[in-house]
Amino acid sequence: MAEHRRGPVRSEVARMAILEATARQFEARGYDQLTMEGIAAEAKVGKQTIYRWWPSKSALVADCLIAGLLFQHRLSAP
Repeated sequence: MAEHRRGPVRSEVARMAILEATARQFEARGYDQLTMEGIAAEAKVGKQTIYRWWPSKSALVADCLIAGLLFQHRLSAP
């Protein structure tokens, strides 16, 4: 029997808004100036929503890299 996660269903729209906001702010400001508060404000979500999915800023940036949202012109497969 498969177990189901408790709580509200996670929104794919919110997840993508967070990833896209992270990518835009990373490109504009760099990693050091990237803040969870700034990402949350741009993505129009609460910080709690971000931390529910990603435990840290570095994990969020790593997901952006995996999703192909950062360094698109520099990190491509031959």
